[in-house]
Amino acid sequence: MTAADGVKLAAHITGSGPAVYAIHGGPANDHTGFGDYFAPIASYAELSLLDQRGCGDSDDSPAKTYTLGRLVSDLEDVRLGFGHDKVHLLGHSFGGAVAIAYALRFTEHVASLIIVDSLVRGWRDILSWPGGWTVWARYGLESLKKRPDWSSLQVKYEVVNRENVQETLRLLRGVRYDPAREAPLIRSASRRVDARPLIKARVPVLGIYGKQDRRFLGGARYLRSISARVSIIERAGHQPFVEQPEQFHHILREFVLTA
Repeated sequence: MTAADGVKLAAHITGSGPAVYAIHGGPANDHTGFGDYFAPIASYAELSLLDQRGCGDSDDSPAKTYTLGRLVSDLEDVRLGFGHDKVHLLGHSFGGAVAIAYALRFTEHVASLIIVDSLVRGWRDILSWPGGWTVWARYGLESLKKRPDWSSLQVKYEVVNRENVQETLRLLRGVRYDPAREAPLIRSASRRVDARPLIKARVPVLGIYGKQDRRFLGGARYLRSISARVSIIERAGHQPFVEQPEQFHHILREFVLTA
């Protein structure tokens, strides 16, 4: 698909049925971070694994275009290109920020919103959940290094079942992204967000969180406070679809098919 500013955007499509757009995290990830763990969605929906600009099989673009607003416009360009009237948006981690921003701007085209282990209100969610402060501090210190080792931190703090360590590292190895995109997008994801208009507009909203994902549970608390549906998965960290796939997909399938 070609965005309005000419940047080529990649979508990896399987299945048929209602449109589900899966938006990867990062900002230094791409669709390969999902591995094959979203494949069950294609049994009941048309699944599009999207690569954000500067990631995966999508083109790089000028640094000034790496903004949350531009990523939202990219999603809309993809929707228009495919001709979907309404889409189910699933955003993981940073992808949750993109999905929420899109839903607030293009509410009429959102069939449902699924937030997986993501902050909703940026730093406000961090402040509201003291249980994650130590881990956030570790990430902050790592960011000061010339070559941060994010993989080691993710394995140490975001994987509950140790048998999943090698699989988590495998999913991280395939990442290709434009480094120019990371800093501005991290800043933009810290903005103040009020998701209550989605509830008032009767958009079905679901949060799925790993119970041991200490950094992001403030997002789950906020979603519950605005009467969104929230499911907390036991014995799972930042990637519940890897650590507890059966439970994850049971929750997701029921929600999408009844939204």
